[in-house]
Amino acid sequence: MRNILLKELLAQGEGSKTNVGQLSMDNTKGKANISLGKTSNLGKGALVNIGLLELAQQQPKKKDDDDQMFINKGGQRNIMLKDFLAQGQMSKSNIGEMAMDNTQGKANIQMGSTKNLGKGSLVNIGLMELAQKQQKRQASPQPQPIFVNTNGRRDITLADMLNKGDASVFKVGEMVMKNGNGQSNIKIGKSVNTGKGSLSEIGLLML
Repeated sequence: MRNILLKELLAQGEGSKTNVGQLSMDNTKGKANISLGKTSNLGKGALVNIGLLELAQQQPKKKDDDDQMFINKGGQRNIMLKDFLAQGQMSKSNIGEMAMDNTQGKANIQMGSTKNLGKGSLVNIGLMELAQKQQKRQASPQPQPIFVNTNGRRDITLADMLNKGDASVFKVGEMVMKNGNGQSNIKIGKSVNTGKGSLSEIGLLML
């Protein structure tokens, strides 16, 4: 068992960087959940990564090489955030962005009130953008799944979603996945996109 519990997280420094639960792990039949209370990214150009595996995204997974993945076979790797606010100008927030083998596992993301209000700010939830771009550069006709969810569960739930910053970007559930007999649902209560020139994408895969 390796759970991470934070009552409150505040990233307010200009150009600051905050990483929570960023590691490769063999969590077979284990528990490695992340639970945060109020989480705010307010700094200008600040970066917040929660449950992110950046190295795995930058380097494509080799055959029979699990070193760059989070192994969650029969395990639990849930990410829970009570409230999330991204308000820093040009800030970037990544949540649950990692390559994973979730065979018969649970890797859900559950968030309460989620707001992206910063000018030019970016929020990614359950996104695999970097790995997709890497595979695109390799000109592969069929992208290899970087999230294996065979007989697993990968649900993303947001109580509400507000994208209000000028030219802000909010992306949810955008990834290459092998979902054989698995469940991968996206559930959002009220979704509002009111920012000038803002962009919201839900469950979209642009290759």
